[in-house]
Parts: sequence; structure tokens; C-alpha cells
Amino acid sequence: RVTMTQRTSSSIIFRVTTITAVFLATPFPKQWGLYKFLLSFEPALYGLFPASIPSLDEWGFTLEDLYGDGDGDIDPKTHRNRLWGQTALVTGANSGTGYEVALALVRMGVRVTMACRNPSRCETAADAIRRDPTVIARAESDRGISDREEIASYVTTGIVDTSSLASV
Repeated sequence: RVTMTQRTSSSIIFRVTTITAVFLATPFPKQWGLYKFLLSFEPALYGLFPASIPSLDEWGFTLEDLYGDGDGDIDPKTHRNRLWGQTALVTGANSGTGYEVALALVRMGVRVTMACRNPSRCETAADAIRRDPTVIARAESDRGISDREEIASYVTTGIVDTSSLASV
């Protein structure tokens, strides 16, 4: 049997937990520096979640700094993130973090080889990157490349079977 005291204590714990979660979801802890204070005890967790970064100044860049506004109107003199001429190999590039890294690199002008296990999923992801409006706009504005075939050449695929060294 559950006693009245046990029911009351579990109700209090539930309420305190709910109120704390709701409070942490508001902008007040960030404004008051609570996250910065808590992370001072464990600096390795700094940046683990966006609310732990007190301002964009601490990151040193924004997404607009990386990619511009996406419409191709980027001033090349002030835009510092150009990686034209670089080459990268991204593993697991057909989904998740690997895909996002490959997309970000291509948007900055890097020739990317996407290494994946599944050929069809890899080619589907590569096609999505080739059709990305920001990739096309940056290629046209930064390098004067309007030929879709040349833009598509910035993304190649390679199949890697991790169970066999023969594919490496």
C-alpha cells in the first residue's frame, strides 16, 4: 500500500522537476549567467548545448559568416571563409553528421569525396548536395561557375566497405 506521505513526496518531486525543467527552457538562466556558472565547474561540457554559449561573440562566427545569406550576394573582400581549391574526404557522408559536414564543406568551395557503405544512399545524398541552392549560388558568385556539370564535379562518391581492407 502507498501511504499518504509517499504519495505527497512523489508529487512534490514531480512538481519541482517540472518547474525546474520549464525554468531552464526559458531565456532567464542564460541571461543571468547560470549556465556559464554551472559550466565553470566542468569546462569540458562548454558548448554541448546552444544555451551554454552566452553570446555569438564567443563562437566567433555565425552561419551567415560561413555561407552568406544564401542568395549569392556575398562581398568576397569581407567574406573570409573561402576554401576553394581544397579537397576533403568525408566518411559516413550519406546521412547525419557526415552529410552535414560534406554539405558545409562544399558550400565553402571544397571538393568533397563522400565515402559511404551504401552506393544508392551515397549517390542520393551527393545529388542533394549538388542541387543545394547555396552551393549553386556560391559557385556562381565566388568562382563564376554557372555550368551545372562543373558544380556537380565538386562532389564525388566512393564506396567503402568497412569489413574489408580491399576497398580502402
